[in-house]
Amino acid sequence: MAINVNLAPYINEEFVVTGAWGEQRTGHIHAGIDMQTRKTYQTGVGQPVYSMCNGYVTTVASNSGYGPYVIIYNPTNHDLWLFGDMDSNRTVVTGQTVVQGQQIGYEGNPAGTASTGLHIHMERENHGNSQWYGGYDDSVDPVAGTGIRNERY
Repeated sequence: MAINVNLAPYINEEFVVTGAWGEQRTGHIHAGIDMQTRKTYQTGVGQPVYSMCNGYVTTVASNSGYGPYVIIYNPTNHDLWLFGDMDSNRTVVTGQTVVQGQQIGYEGNPAGTASTGLHIHMERENHGNSQWYGGYDDSVDPVAGTGIRNERY
């Protein structure tokens, strides 16, 4: 079943949850939520991904855990949003100010991350500052207040 929500990293797109926050994975607990539109925007590139908040980009990077990712800090409520497993063609840079609904990149399927198709991985932290810690113990439910259900399709 596709989900209709009031706030999501997709705009005017149906999507499904393919990985829940708090789900037990091999060797760790899933610290975010995985979502996918199951569409291809361009050859091998997924749908556009949009910022969940106003704020500024603290990090645009890539690693073996998150693949290409973007971290956005909202100084109003101190939320940090990480969007991982993106396509390498992100549309923002570190230090850039963003507004809610601004495109930040595309769904991806990065090699080396155990990804199984075009999707986005989304995590949220809130420590009262812009420092990202990573991992389930430092995360908060990324779907609280969004209308997205924290359950797999």
